[in-house]
Amino acid sequence: MKHKAEPVDLRSTAEDWLLAILWGVDQLSRPSLSRLGEPYEAWERRWGFQQYRRLQRRGMLKLERQLDKLVCHLTETGRLAALGGRDPLPLWSRSWDNRWRMVLFDLPVGRQAVRQRLLRWLHQRGFGYLQNSVWISPDPLSDVIEALKDFPDAESFTVMEAQCVAGHSNADLVAGAWDFPQINRCYGTYMDWLESSVLSNAARKKREALGAWLHQERLKWSRPFRLDPLLPRTLWPSGYLGERAYHVRRRRLQEIIAP
Repeated sequence: MKHKAEPVDLRSTAEDWLLAILWGVDQLSRPSLSRLGEPYEAWERRWGFQQYRRLQRRGMLKLERQLDKLVCHLTETGRLAALGGRDPLPLWSRSWDNRWRMVLFDLPVGRQAVRQRLLRWLHQRGFGYLQNSVWISPDPLSDVIEALKDFPDAESFTVMEAQCVAGHSNADLVAGAWDFPQINRCYGTYMDWLESSVLSNAARKKREALGAWLHQERLKWSRPFRLDPLLPRTLWPSGYLGERAYHVRRRRLQEIIAP
């Protein structure tokens, strides 16, 4: 299963509102123009709906007028962006064939630009590294050939499949390839922030206050989520906090965003 992390612009104010649509802000996703008692253009200025237009141009959102309502629909691209670039639920629940895919490379000094591009590619796809030039993933690498076509000779670059032999465990490989203590600390920091952040009922109804909270929340969530490889459940280390943090986030967002 591919699990490429789609790029998410953490600076974009427009993307903050994807969360509002995903978790159901009724007054934003299905506003009644007649109920508001004002021209559509005035409503658009008041709610900053130009952000929604930007999302529409980027293929993240569809807007429809239905009688006196304006309805927003997230596209699949928009849904993934709202989640942080990846949907953790199907990734956590995916099966594993008990085989590791290993990328091994030894690139000459003159190919540093290629090396950096390769490292970015590996990071984006959740690979862990046992050494700087030995990276592993639990997933089939069906898209590797095209993505890594700059590395044609086996002396500088190789992809292999492997299993642990007796005396070695998958848990040891996971512990060596990913820094789960740091990932858990970041998830813990995020949940502490969620618990301490306060947004009054009055503030939730104001576009500026809600938007500022959504932006801060997205920045806080991105730290652990970008570090987390979202491994299949069978490979989770003891005490892994990712699933707990995800559900805490979901409940908190629904509390903050629900009308």
